Amino acid sequence: MSKEKIQQTPPPLKSTSLDDIEMSFRINPRIEAKIDKFLAENPKEAAYITKLVKEHPDRAIRTLAKQSMFRQENVALKNTLQMKEAEDFVAQYPGLKEKISEGIETKNPIWAGAAFIRRALGLQRSVEGPRIGGVRTSI
Repeated sequence: MSKEKIQQTPPPLKSTSLDDIEMSFRINPRIEAKIDKFLAENPKEAAYITKLVKEHPDRAIRTLAKQSMFRQENVALKNTLQMKEAEDFVAQYPGLKEKISEGIETKNPIWAGAAFIRRALGLQRSVEGPRIGGVRTSI
């Protein structure tokens, strides 16, 4: 069997006013150094990424969107697995759910859920102690 590359043109993205999107970039010198090192150690990958962005920007957009989509799917799955434990802990303390939720700024339910879980389970660790072998231990 021969492998053939299928050339498909992705559907055009729905028009969105780019004026409404605020662009800001965080620069983390440590992460930038890791990226520089990765690109230096992987010249073929660096060349591919550069060519993709320059010659096929629509495909680059879809590639970045795919990575973002997979990241959100992974976070949503993790939320599903951890939310019950977080909710059970928070239910023991009246008013704690509202206190945790009020500091969460994002409107995206996936990221808001992840933030809620992170805060609730962090509080649980500080109250009940760390887990060792899946069992909570108090220090």
